Amino acid sequence: MGSYGFGPARTAAAAVEQYADAEGISWPRTIAPFDIELVTLGKPGSEERMFSDALYRDLQEVGLDVLYDERDASPGEKFADAELLGCPLRLTVGRRTLGRRRDRGPGAPRT
Repeated sequence: MGSYGFGPARTAAAAVEQYADAEGISWPRTIAPFDIELVTLGKPGSEERMFSDALYRDLQEVGLDVLYDERDASPGEKFADAELLGCPLRLTVGRRTLGRRRDRGPGAPRT
């Protein structure tokens, strides 16, 4: 005799069925294993990496669960893995991110 209750396994299976596509799953925020995936495209010691490290600490301080991808891998590999993991929000930090930040200047409105 089996149990036909609605437990964690059925919850996960229902979410996969509802939110998955050919690229992977995008977990709903309520059951996602992480709140944010932070992907850095900078090499160790670069300005991008230092910014990402500081952002990672700031996000953790406000109580968010952050998955930080700081591997020495290509951007394509990092993005493909991020799609497979399915965090509801992905932040990517690279040269362009910092370039836009510099162009705006401190306190300038976002566009």
